[in-house]
Amino acid sequence: MELTGAFKAYDVFTLEGQLKIDSIPRVSPKLQSHILSNPEKDLILDLSNTGFVDSSAIRLLVNLKKKKEETNRKLYILSPSERVREMFQSVNLTNVMDIVDSCEQVYSRALGAQVRKYEPYTRSEREFRRMDLFCPSCSSSHVVGYSIDPYACEWQWSEWKWEGDELFPHATLKESGIEFDFFALQPIICPECWICSIEPDWFSARKDSEIAIHSILEPSQISRLQKTRKARNGIMQTGAVITDAYFSHPRDNEVCYLIYCLAADCVERVETYNNFHRGFYHYCASKYAHTSKVKDTLSKARTWLKSAMDDEMAYNNSEYAKVLFMMMNIGYYLDKKNESYAAFDRLTDLTNKIQPGMMPSYDDPHFWYTQAKRIYARKESE
Repeated sequence: MELTGAFKAYDVFTLEGQLKIDSIPRVSPKLQSHILSNPEKDLILDLSNTGFVDSSAIRLLVNLKKKKEETNRKLYILSPSERVREMFQSVNLTNVMDIVDSCEQVYSRALGAQVRKYEPYTRSEREFRRMDLFCPSCSSSHVVGYSIDPYACEWQWSEWKWEGDELFPHATLKESGIEFDFFALQPIICPECWICSIEPDWFSARKDSEIAIHSILEPSQISRLQKTRKARNGIMQTGAVITDAYFSHPRDNEVCYLIYCLAADCVERVETYNNFHRGFYHYCASKYAHTSKVKDTLSKARTWLKSAMDDEMAYNNSEYAKVLFMMMNIGYYLDKKNESYAAFDRLTDLTNKIQPGMMPSYDDPHFWYTQAKRIYARKESE
């Protein structure tokens, strides 16, 4: 048995061979310990290569399920073999256990819960849902943001070229087939005090004048953001008349660049967020930056992502894969090829340890590695 996938919403253990009374003493303590150490995550047991389970194994699975439910999380059985599925049916376990055919099913349930959480506080605006939130700092109700679910999108890569935006995957809404710039619509912003983040839970939601969803920001963090409003005012000295409509969809490059700069400033003020988020915001800003600002923006991204790259244990596999992908591209752009090589090698090692399809494409390390291989081959042939 081994851990074959560690992600934000769940972890995946793969069990092979037979799961019966003589193997329980090896398997049970490891799984019990993992549940105690990760109460906030769902647990997936991949039984696709498990040929047999006995009554002691079934008791273990039921016990693990109960332990996960104590923390309001779930145990899932992934793709049990035909023989194991028949054994489950013989003891009516198929009606008790959550059996899934792919990790994507689990991930969409877990992450979709956050999207559904804010659904009552959205309204239709063309093909998207505009969020009705208010700012925890200045109490403005003019917050501009959209409810965008990356797992409701099809993701793909375009051909490589430095002048374009091919360092970012392209999204198409599955339901409507509309292609759009996902990264342009991610940030949520308060046009009054310039608090900006891609995390909707930085903001609050009201229902019938009562706070229905509270911001996760602590009073000390809100205070720091209030005290640094002047710095964000400096970022927004554009000379333009800025209203709510300035940030509405569709957002142009200048708007996108500014809001990612604001998001980077905010996340650094809050301090508790990790280097992945800090680097990611600067990297996204480079997508929309004027040519004269790209190098400086990527240099800022490199500062944070280099620290993230050297602290692998602080990140789940999805985040770390993105850190390595971004670092490889930044290394090529800034002519630091040794850093590109190191990032590519680590991304290769990471994906070799993880089965493909553990997550939807946007968060699957193999999805990012596929493009990294193309970029690596192209750059090395130049």
